[in-house]
Formats: sequence, C-alpha cells, structure tokens
Amino acid sequence: MNIQNLGKYENVSAGVRNRVGIAYEKLAGSDDYQKNSNSLRIIQIAVVSLSAIATGYTNAIIHENRLGFWGAHGLAILVAFFVERFYFVLRHGLTTTYQSDKQRLYALLCYRIIQATMILNCAILTMWIAELPVPPWLEFWNHWSLCVHFGLALLGVQSVRDSDAAVISRSGCDFTKVVATIQKRPRLG
Repeated sequence: MNIQNLGKYENVSAGVRNRVGIAYEKLAGSDDYQKNSNSLRIIQIAVVSLSAIATGYTNAIIHENRLGFWGAHGLAILVAFFVERFYFVLRHGLTTTYQSDKQRLYALLCYRIIQATMILNCAILTMWIAELPVPPWLEFWNHWSLCVHFGLALLGVQSVRDSDAAVISRSGCDFTKVVATIQKRPRLG
C-alpha cells in the first residue's frame, strides 16, 4: 500500500499514516477479511447479473408485440449485456482509474442512474412474477426505460471517455479553455 498518496489525508503526520497503513495491511491480509471480501464480490456479481438480466428482459419483452419473439429476446440480451458491462466498468473506473473530478462526476452519475434503472426494472419483474398490477408510473417507465439505456450508452460513455485527462492532453484541446475563450469575446452591436 502506498501510504504517501492518501489524498485528503495529506495533513496527517507520517507516523500516523504509517501506523494506519500497517494496521490496514494486517487486516487486508487476514483470512477472514479475504473470505468476506470474496463472498461480497460473488454476491455483487450475482445480484448485478440478475438485475441486468431483469433490466434487459423488462425493457425488451414490453416491446415483443412490435419486435417479435426473437427480436425482443435478442434485444433483452443486448440490454442485459450493456447494463452489466457498463455497471462493472464504471465501478472499476471509480475505484481504480478515474482521476479527474469531471470524469469521476460523469462516471458516478451514470453509475447511479444504472443502479436506479436496475432497481425499477427489478420491481417490474417482481410484480410480473407475483402477478401484481404494475402502477401506471412504472408502466410508463417500462415503456421508456429502453430510451434511457440507449441515452446512457450514447451520452454517458462518451462523457466519461471525453473527460479523461489523458485524452484531453493528447488531443491538445481543453474544452474548458475553449468555453472560457468564447465567453470572453466582446459582443457585437
């Protein structure tokens, strides 16, 4: 563990950081900690996978009368794959990769939207299974949730990628400077 780069804990003395680092390494190296961490990982993968399948299924099956059986099921697989993959990519990026505040903001926003859509779609699937009436607002959501997922794919992925500091520096264009330059121009007239 690199205890020199703790970010918001920079003002903490080196001695305290060393003790915290050593205590954490002992905890993280224990068998109980590893077992618990592995169990939580398995539970998360299972729940996210099932939620993604529920999302794909509820998004596509509602449109089966237009798409047909094979079209709806193909769409369900694509949506489930996208939702699950995007969820785990964002989670991994937020915990390990994304450094810039703007990129972290876009990623966190997309991550939370995906979580919310998965919860709503799981609620719909649960109501279908239990043969309960789906409230009108949830039926409305079900008809339009596919649009939200495509919007996340089109706008969210690009926002997270475009706000990567490495991409901005390689391109030589910082859009915040462009916007600031445009705002400083005097108005004509």
